[in-house]
Order: sequence, then C-alpha cells, then structure tokens
Amino acid sequence: MEAFPSYPEDFMNTRTTVYTGFASFTVLIWDHIVTFDDEVECIWTSKMGPVVWLFLLNRYMTPLGFIVNLIAYMRFMPGTLMHRTGS
Repeated sequence: MEAFPSYPEDFMNTRTTVYTGFASFTVLIWDHIVTFDDEVECIWTSKMGPVVWLFLLNRYMTPLGFIVNLIAYMRFMPGTLMHRTGS
C-alpha cells in the first residue's frame, strides 16, 4: 500500500470532489429559488428575533462557504483556469 495516492488517482478524486461540490451547490441554489416566496412570507415579515437572524445567517452564509471551497478545490485541479503551478 502506497503512502500517497498516485497522480491519476489523486486527479480523479479531486475531479469527483469538484463535480460533487458543483452538483450540491446547484441543488442549494435551486432550493433557495424555489423557497424564496416562503422565506419572504414567513421570515422577512416576522419580528427580527434571534431565530430569524440564525435562519438568515445559515441560509446566506452556506452558499458563500460553498463558493470558497469550490474555488479552493479548483485551484489545485489541473486543467482548470484556476490551476496554479508551484511558481
């Protein structure tokens, strides 16, 4: 058993991670679009208490976290515009 995965195996794992991340991000954005009317009706028109702030924080910080992670993974994936070599 090797201590480190081979380059092709590592590339495939990274590519799978990026594709899964993009698929998950797409589902998350789709959910935001579909449930936006309910959010406006139930959250924005209610009293701004701690539960509302927690909901909004969770709802809008999650996509930002996804974006940061996807950019970080793409940075190390050969064949993408964001790939950086060791220079």
